[in-house]
Amino acid sequence: MVILREIEEHNGRLRFYTDERARNVAQMRIAPTGCLVMWSPALHWQVRCHVRLTLDVSGLAATSRWAKIRFTPAANDYLSNMPPGAPLQDVPDGGSGSGAVSRAHFAVVSAEVYRLDWLELAPTGNRRAMFDAEGERWVQP
Repeated sequence: MVILREIEEHNGRLRFYTDERARNVAQMRIAPTGCLVMWSPALHWQVRCHVRLTLDVSGLAATSRWAKIRFTPAANDYLSNMPPGAPLQDVPDGGSGSGAVSRAHFAVVSAEVYRLDWLELAPTGNRRAMFDAEGERWVQP
């Protein structure tokens, strides 16, 4: 599960942040593709984006975005001595902004969408469409 941070409509790119020690980062380095699934309960739409992934841990993408969040509570997620998913002895207190200057384990993932699968769920019948290099087309749900 990720939090979508940016959308670049002009080039079909999505961005989210991660801790470079996370298991999914190791998987990305081996196979830099993935699938992001989003759901809108208000619209009854599901969107699956098939993506090519690029990881930035020390370049401009990471540096500029770290500058925006480093004084916020979100910075603590990347400053822990323990990697994501490590067991904790105590209940975390939530903490506050760290004021940290170092990026620690902060990384930016860029996801270039190369295929999009749209599904609308409706009581009168579901609809599905595909969008990719071949164009757009209706397909059986």
